[in-house]
Formats: sequence, C-alpha cells, structure tokens
Amino acid sequence: MIEIKSFEAGKGDAFLISFGEDKETQKHIIIDMGFGTTYDTYIKSKLENLKRKVIDLLVITHIDADHINGALKFIQENGKFHKIIRVNEVWHNSYRHLQFSKEKKLKISDEEISYLNSIINSNLPKNEETGCSDISSYKNGSSFARYLYEYKYNWNTQFNKKAIFVENAVVSKQIEDINIIILSPNQNKLDGLAENWLDELEDKKYNFTISNEEIFDDAFEFYNMYNKTSDSNYSSISGSNDLNFEELAKIESKDGSATNGSSIAFILEYKRKKLLFLGDAHEDIVYTNLNKLKSNGYDLNFELVKLSHHGSNENLSNRLLALIESKRFLISTEGIYYNHPHIEAISKIVMKKTNYTKKIIFNYDLVIISILNNAIINDTENRYNHKAMYLQKVVIDD
Repeated sequence: MIEIKSFEAGKGDAFLISFGEDKETQKHIIIDMGFGTTYDTYIKSKLENLKRKVIDLLVITHIDADHINGALKFIQENGKFHKIIRVNEVWHNSYRHLQFSKEKKLKISDEEISYLNSIINSNLPKNEETGCSDISSYKNGSSFARYLYEYKYNWNTQFNKKAIFVENAVVSKQIEDINIIILSPNQNKLDGLAENWLDELEDKKYNFTISNEEIFDDAFEFYNMYNKTSDSNYSSISGSNDLNFEELAKIESKDGSATNGSSIAFILEYKRKKLLFLGDAHEDIVYTNLNKLKSNGYDLNFELVKLSHHGSNENLSNRLLALIESKRFLISTEGIYYNHPHIEAISKIVMKKTNYTKKIIFNYDLVIISILNNAIINDTENRYNHKAMYLQKVVIDD
C-alpha cells in the first residue's frame, strides 16, 4: 500500500508518502514542506504522530519559498539530534553544489559579506498572512543549507555529496525497497540558476564566485526564494462555466524560470507501482528523460502523476501527456496565486484520449471541481472522460 498525503501548502507543495501496510514499519518520504505555516499547522503534528519515527528521505526539490520555507523551520526545530523525527537522508541542491568546476575562493572581503547580509535581510522568509518578513521564526537569517551543514545531516550522500542531476542517462537510486529514478535537473538547468545569481552579483559590481563560508549559501537561498518569473498570464479556470477544452488544450507555452528548471523530479517505484513527482520541473527535460526510458522498454504507466508547478500550462504539454498513462493527476494549490491551475493545462488532461476515467485530484476544495464535473454532465457528445475531486490523501492498494 502507498499513502500520499498532500498537505495544504497554499500555493506550494508538501507531501508525505508512506509505503507499506504496517504503521510500525512503514517507510516515509517527504517531498517539499511548503511554507513555514504549512509546517507549523499541518506537518509538525503529523510527524510527531508517525508510528515509525523515521523519515527515510526528505527531498527539497528546489529553493522557491513555497517548497523550502517549511523545511527551514523543520530543520531548525529538529536540530542536530533529530528531536522531532530522525531523518536518514536529505536530497537538496545548494549553491555550493552548483559550482561544478569553478575555482573556489577561500575568503571574501568584509564589503562582500556586508552586501550578502543585505540580500539575506531583504529576502527573509515572509509571514504568509502579513507579507512581512518573519524574522523571529528564522534564526539569524540562516538558510536550510547552512543548517544541513551545521547539524551534519546525511545530505546527497547517495550522490557522493555532490549535486543531484542527470546527463546522458537517468539516475536510479535505492531507499530500502523503494527505487527512485531521477529525471531532472541536468547540469545545464543548474548552471542557469547559478548564472542568474552571478549576474545579480556582477550587476552590483561584485565579481566573485564562491567562498567556503556559509553566508554564500544563505544569500543565494534567500535571494532565490522570492525572485522568480511569474507565469500568471493565464485565465483562472473558475472564470467560466462554458469552456472550450479542445481549443484551450492546443495552447502551449514554456517555463523560463531558472529556479523551476533546477527542480528535482523523479519516479518512485514500489512493488510494481509507479508514481511520478515533478516538483516545478521544466517540461523539456522531463519529456526527454521519460522518452529515453520508454525507448529502453520502460513502461510509463503511473498510478499517480503530481503535475509540475501546480498545474501551470508552462510545465505541461500534449506530447508529455501522450507519452505517459495515469488514472490520477494530482494538483497542489489553493487556486489563488498565478491563476493556478491553468485552464489550458487542465484542458490537456481532459482532452487526453483514454479508455479509463482520469481522476483530477486537488488538495483544496476549489470551485474548479464542480466546473469540471458539470462539463461532463453537459457533454452530450461524450468527448470527456474525467472526474474532478478534492482529496488530501490518496491511497493506492497493492
């Protein structure tokens, strides 16, 4: 049995996936932790009440605030001695991991340190209700990466403590009896994120690469939490009950966000069941690596697909949907920011030809659900084969 718990993370992602029937022996993987309030309100109590007090793997897909801020609060509270729950392994790419072959400086000047501190202070994680920096909740402006170093967590150990990425072939790793196939990012995507950061420094007349001082990780992480391109140029699906899914499904676009491009995406395999978790990953790399797998005889039939970037049209294509099969498509968003999920992305799922009913699952009880289900009722030509629903937990039996 596989249980996928989708926490209410606002516009973000936060998932707990549990494998096995016996609560005493279940394996647990966490994928992202949303905002600080997501952790405080939902995740912390769930972790405290797990029968088996171990997280086998914590994956922070990338450094957007709606994916990493909850993890920052968790790691502060969990501390060096794992007070809340033991974490066996963490997967996460920090700035140091992005410096593949660059020469490292051992020291940076006081002036450079002052500038990096100004970046940290102006980009501290925000209280989601007030929009103001929540300084008291984030000690000393220290990043998730800094705490992983300081508390000596097992961090990217299956990748020799280096960056998690794929190049000529996908990468497969084992966590007990769970197999994980990495699909994204590649070095080019990670280089894009690092270059954006260096461009910021050069614009301010600072031309330095990397220091062994943790402040570099802090400034890089906090800068990228809130500095990204928005893909809000799409209509809200709740804006109309009269939707032309066929025409909307034809509209394609591409995500230009470097932070999203750096997102870790992967397949989880457990007892012949497969889940596809896409973080906020770009469509091109996901499609390319899934296509490689298919060319080698891999069956791309998934029990569940967590759509990339909260159902953004810029991260989903008709070609990707044609490549895979799945009865369940999971979308994590409150449906307020950036008009996620986009009508165009939902339309692609609706118009995908299948001989089974496609379940479109939301972790908030959104207006979208009734609109999509009413479309089926009004579908006199039987063109659609989907069902929309609100679920915060999906259970997949063996």
